[in-house]
Amino acid sequence: MDKSPTLEDLAEALKKRAAETYSVEGERVSVTVDARYQVVAVKIHGVTMEPEERAALEAGLLEAVNGAMRAAVTGAARAFGSLPSPSHVKLG
Repeated sequence: MDKSPTLEDLAEALKKRAAETYSVEGERVSVTVDARYQVVAVKIHGVTMEPEERAALEAGLLEAVNGAMRAAVTGAARAFGSLPSPSHVKLG
């Protein structure tokens, strides 16, 4: 008989998931995101530029992408928030 997961099992799985990152490396850019869909690293390679310029561009890209993701989530939340609650769901 299969053992159902305990709350401890679920907590451990969530903890492991939170620590995971996912990366894709392209010809000139690599991007890493975490389990919360936040960009945690942007690396530009194969382009000649000053190290300070590269760091500033990578930081700017990271900030811009995460800002756009937050705006998209906020927009979705507003759209869903304007929907009426189903009559069979009692809130409050």
